[in-house]
Amino acid sequence: MRIAFLTTRFAPAIGGVEKYIAELAQAVRAKGHEATVITGAHRDGLLPKETIKGITVHRYAAHRAPWRARRSLRRLERVLRCADVINVSDVLMLERLYESIQPRKDTVICLTRHGMSFRWPVPHDEIQRARSASSLVDATIDDGCFIAKWLGVPGDAVVDQGLNPKADDLPRIPVPTTHHAVFVGRLSSDMGIEMYVEAIDLLRTRYHLDLPMSVFGAGPLEPRLRTLIEQRRLPVTIHRAATAAQNELYRASLAFVSGRMAIQEAMARRRPVIAACVNPLRFDYVVGEPFGPYVAAARSSGAIAENAAHLLNHPDRAAAQADRAFHHVRRLTWDRTAEAYLDLWKTTLARKQQPHMPDRKKDQNARVDHPPAHLTEASACS
Repeated sequence: MRIAFLTTRFAPAIGGVEKYIAELAQAVRAKGHEATVITGAHRDGLLPKETIKGITVHRYAAHRAPWRARRSLRRLERVLRCADVINVSDVLMLERLYESIQPRKDTVICLTRHGMSFRWPVPHDEIQRARSASSLVDATIDDGCFIAKWLGVPGDAVVDQGLNPKADDLPRIPVPTTHHAVFVGRLSSDMGIEMYVEAIDLLRTRYHLDLPMSVFGAGPLEPRLRTLIEQRRLPVTIHRAATAAQNELYRASLAFVSGRMAIQEAMARRRPVIAACVNPLRFDYVVGEPFGPYVAAARSSGAIAENAAHLLNHPDRAAAQADRAFHHVRRLTWDRTAEAYLDLWKTTLARKQQPHMPDRKKDQNARVDHPPAHLTEASACS
């Protein structure tokens, strides 16, 4: 099959979705399928086309005015219409796809919902967009059980993320004898970074524990955090985001992470996780997932400090939590993730190729069944 991944951003941009698509595309390609990434150029100076680790990457000018972005994406219509499957990451990219081009009627359009805005409460327009999106696709894959619950729009499958390297392939590095916390993630409110910094202060004043923390990430809260750290003279150091920031978790006796991928990467390195849950949605994001039983979920900075003090004062319990978590994530591989995607794509493609089978979409007018006049089915991929 020819798979086109349509995503907002891609390498050299750093982020969870960027890494997810890169790993999934590599795993699909390793199984003998053709994988192409079509993505927005998030800044000037990026090549319109290049090959990254064997994956062809096409970029359109996403950082320009909306009409220019649509025109730029339209230039990649030929690439998209050659695909058997277009896997779209998030609703925004799905909307851009239909604003710009008309896919072939026999192409499978699959939506991966990687997450939500994490605004609380969930905005009504986000729920409405999710409902509208369901009429534009043939299949939906959710990257977490919480998504369908809070949007009220069911998907077709919830697929586990993989890990690279696999948990069993990582070196087993002992936990440092000196206490140290490591945060990996975006410096934004939804990731709980402010709660973690407050917890470092509470550990010192309430539990008489000095816990240095290294922060690896960037984001809008960085100036405020630096001011807070300086004013309170907290043992917190902010480092810039790094491509292999997950390996910094080896420096930790406690992993302060709340992103799904970072949580599982910490578990693979046998580090106990304390996840900040800034609202009920984020609580379900952690507790309602398969890895939930192996995480200390905390709804406040006080709860983070309490959990941290408990684990630091009882290293045997911290080690037991980390071991249980490690055995959970040993099964996570990108090969396994790719198999789940391919199974759904193949099933959906077979259904679309049977003329007597009704179309799954609720809104038949969402897509036009004939190609644009300038691009016929026969010539599209020649």
